[in-house]
Amino acid sequence: MSMPSSVVSACGRPHRVVVGLSGGVDSAVSAWLLKQQGHEVVGLFMKNWEDDDDSEFCSSRQDWLDAASVADVIGIDIEHVNFAADYKDRVFAEFLREYQAGRTPNPDVLCNAEIKFKAFLDHAMRLGAEKIATGHYARVRSLGEQPRGAAQFQLLKGLDPLKDQSYFLHRLNQAQLARTMFPVGELPKTEVRRIAAEIGLPNAKKKDRARAVRGQNPLPPGRRGLRTRARRRIWHLIFCNSHCHCHGHSHGHGHGRPIVHPPALPAGPVGRHPRPVGRPLRRRGLSRRRGDRACRPAACPSPYGPNHQRLTPIIRASHAHRADGDFMTYCVGIRLNAGLVFLSDSRTNAGVDQISTCRKMMIYEKAGDRFIVLLSAGNLSISQSVREILQVEKLERHGGEPLTIWNANSLFDVARVLGSAVRRVYQQDGPALKAAGLDFNASFILGGQVKGEAMRLFQVYAPGNFIEATREACFFQIGESKYGKPILDRVLTPTTPLDEATKCALISMDSTLKSNLSVGLPLDLVVYREGRYASEEHVCIDEQNPYFRMIRSTWGQRLREVFEGIEDPHWTGEQGTTPLRTRSERYEPLRKVTHAGQLIV
Repeated sequence: MSMPSSVVSACGRPHRVVVGLSGGVDSAVSAWLLKQQGHEVVGLFMKNWEDDDDSEFCSSRQDWLDAASVADVIGIDIEHVNFAADYKDRVFAEFLREYQAGRTPNPDVLCNAEIKFKAFLDHAMRLGAEKIATGHYARVRSLGEQPRGAAQFQLLKGLDPLKDQSYFLHRLNQAQLARTMFPVGELPKTEVRRIAAEIGLPNAKKKDRARAVRGQNPLPPGRRGLRTRARRRIWHLIFCNSHCHCHGHSHGHGHGRPIVHPPALPAGPVGRHPRPVGRPLRRRGLSRRRGDRACRPAACPSPYGPNHQRLTPIIRASHAHRADGDFMTYCVGIRLNAGLVFLSDSRTNAGVDQISTCRKMMIYEKAGDRFIVLLSAGNLSISQSVREILQVEKLERHGGEPLTIWNANSLFDVARVLGSAVRRVYQQDGPALKAAGLDFNASFILGGQVKGEAMRLFQVYAPGNFIEATREACFFQIGESKYGKPILDRVLTPTTPLDEATKCALISMDSTLKSNLSVGLPLDLVVYREGRYASEEHVCIDEQNPYFRMIRSTWGQRLREVFEGIEDPHWTGEQGTTPLRTRSERYEPLRKVTHAGQLIV
């Protein structure tokens, strides 16, 4: 078949090239062109989001099947790699921060710089690649040897003016451009489609993916802008990760059905034509009466389009309630025979529009005499006040000097002092919080060792009362605990070694980070060994920490391996299988209702 000579002879000597196969036609033709040029080609499929396997917006499972089919036709190997954790930390979190600041972010630009040409490039280099390639419509030109410090590579537009994607690659640096190839940048889209059809690629007629940003894949006049599917995709992501839903419901005219509204993001931009978010969000029958402004579609923010305006905050109480009600942090304390493990995140938020970093862990150490760690969750103003007062709080006692955390003879007495500090803050701030309609909400984990007694661990509640960990329940969690609890329940016992318990705590935190965006890095980790009364084993863990990055990737991979190793259910109990359907000795089978007069009970 005929191809432009510039494409056939584009790349000089053969290289080992890893091609990012997305399941689309552009990357598929790119891989085929590179193989025709004599390169050693390996395909790599990137999964960048965990929750889209069966979503109505994008099915990564179908994309993976398409990519694997393409690799089979072309005759190359393909690898499946999960970059979802990197995408969430480097791209989506930044997208939310920009949106909170009232700007319209462009996640494609950041994804290219941080994932496709950073995480993907690093992984390809580990596979022994000399170059990487993608199906972007852009070109790279080498300028040859240049004076020191001068650019040696230029990023150029793709030759197809309707498909040019160079803008979305403008953040690539010289090192990235030096290792990157864009085989279809020299071709018009019609030619790419023709090649795919001639060589029999299974995705030759697959539609282009709708871009979630303005400007890419321009539309004809009158239809320019974001496509509906991409708009709803961004809405869906924000709605599912913001944890900031409006309180209450509204009802449509005459239907009597509740209408769920998108989250109120006061600082966010507002589009001219906001659209509903996925299936649960319906606009039909919305009331237009005065006083219903909080539930009108025009009050719903939109993360798209440059033609937006500022909106005065509509639902303030919901943010204040979240800040002082729900716990959006995660802390865990573990007491073992060998020592103590403490781990906390540092994310503090009052809704998606107010996210900041604030450390939740405090260490009180008097070398050779006592070592105490305090973790806090709940209302930030309450917990900060408690920590300040705790250092000077005095609890009166008969026949001696007042009790403080520095002279207490037991950790139980330290917990009493902490409870007193909590009640003091309540006396000062409780009435004002109640008048504002807010709860006095804070909880603490207190652990450590005072000379003369064994290690102890307590959980202190908002009223100042507390409980102590036992051999049967050797850990406490505060904050967003449900996601990280299963691994702790299955692994931890008092005899668990400290290093294993530390690993278990980090896996517990990773599970929480993966399931709740409002819990975030950096993390504070402290390990205390029994009888030391001091600890140097403490670290602040950010997104670049090599051990935690290894935990995040390895845990997900091993979970999938274990899941795939479990036998599928067999209803009839064939030979050599574990039957699913067996008769219960205690309960009767579920009965079916087959006619109107049948008794249910």
